[in-house]
Amino acid sequence: MPARAQTHWDVGAQAGATERIATASGAPARSPGPSVEIHGHVAVYPLVRIGAYGTFELSPTSGMRDRLIYGGGGRVKLTPPLLPAPWHVWAFLGAGFAYAQLPDSGESTPTAEFPVGLGLGRKLSGPWELCAELAARLDVAGLSWHEPVPLPPGVPASGDNPSGGDVLAVSLSVGVSLGP
Repeated sequence: MPARAQTHWDVGAQAGATERIATASGAPARSPGPSVEIHGHVAVYPLVRIGAYGTFELSPTSGMRDRLIYGGGGRVKLTPPLLPAPWHVWAFLGAGFAYAQLPDSGESTPTAEFPVGLGLGRKLSGPWELCAELAARLDVAGLSWHEPVPLPPGVPASGDNPSGGDVLAVSLSVGVSLGP
């Protein structure tokens, strides 16, 4: 396989669907919801990049309004030259924080999260690339969830709290990235 120059930076935007998984007793059923992500990286060593990510998703949950979940943090991206150009693959892992909010209730919860995933990209014309990622984010708040958060007077009980007992968020997204 011929050698090729490594990209020294990249930025990307993706949209897709995220399925949240809860194992807590009594946690309401979930269904996949729309999600978006932005991220950027700089090379620190051949095949290794570090960067930041930001996410937003709507998390449909039975018996209550969709939760709004915001996340962000850092990630390390490994870019081995396994496929012939114009294709390439990568793996990433990271650490960050998520913030889950129940609309109209005033309740919210921050939590640590740990993303891991795989990506596939195909270079288009110029600096553009079409990409897809399959990712999972371990949600630490769900590991300690037991009882619903008390709600303010007048807000109907949902049987859930903002963290919702989530332990894992699995997502599939597609988008574009830009690099030199």
